[in-house]
Amino acid sequence: MPPWSEIFEVAWQAALVPLAVSGAIFIVGYLLAPRQPAVVGFVAFVVGFAAGNHFRNVLMLSKEPSTPLEWLPYLALAMGVAALFPRWLGLVLRLGVSGAVAWLCVSPRFRTHVEWITPALGAAIFLMGLLLERIDHVRSDGMTPLALMIAFFAASGVIMHAHSARLSDVATISGACALGIAFIANRRGSESGIMPIAAMLLPTLVVITIASTDSRVPLLSFEIVALSPVLLLPWLVAKSRLLTILTGLPFLAANGYALAKAMEFESLPSF
Repeated sequence: MPPWSEIFEVAWQAALVPLAVSGAIFIVGYLLAPRQPAVVGFVAFVVGFAAGNHFRNVLMLSKEPSTPLEWLPYLALAMGVAALFPRWLGLVLRLGVSGAVAWLCVSPRFRTHVEWITPALGAAIFLMGLLLERIDHVRSDGMTPLALMIAFFAASGVIMHAHSARLSDVATISGACALGIAFIANRRGSESGIMPIAAMLLPTLVVITIASTDSRVPLLSFEIVALSPVLLLPWLVAKSRLLTILTGLPFLAANGYALAKAMEFESLPSF
């Protein structure tokens, strides 16, 4: 168990700061450009993440990226930009970025041992991004980014039990940004605009963790948190608050189960 001082430090640097910054940027952007939720959400997420990263220093822009983690920020930005293009051009660009992520964020050694991981990751990023974007558009109530916050925080816990504080911080900061945007999106009845970049980061972080760590965390825990947003599919038709809660229970249960199994098989690292 980390000391409480370390827990509080992570809480405000990796959670409270990006939450506040992303929320503030989103509400200002919404007031200035209410018809551009994709642009506003993308900018809010990136600026919020940059604020948290300023304190935690988990991702750096390398001039010559060579490792999956060094490629991650560039590819996340590329996905966010690709999602801003209209219709078919945007889909083609997102498909290309999904393929690039699946190739550059999977180490050659891991790709050799698990031959299906590259096409599986690329397909998951692309298809899950489209699904979540559609749900976010249909609902426009902040619930989808709120669910992504839960998935990111669950992933952070699983990754921490796999003994990667750095990757856990990336997931925590991402979840905090989603939460900050979710609150304002709910109050304004707006789309969040963060689904493409969030759907790219979540499974990619999980794959990088599996490939770069050695722990007793069950593979099932990683798989569940990476793909759990697919369980939000019923939200396309669940309009009432009661139906939203009921159809969201499998999603909550899946993430809770994944984290519980990680805690059962592995302890937290000591600092």
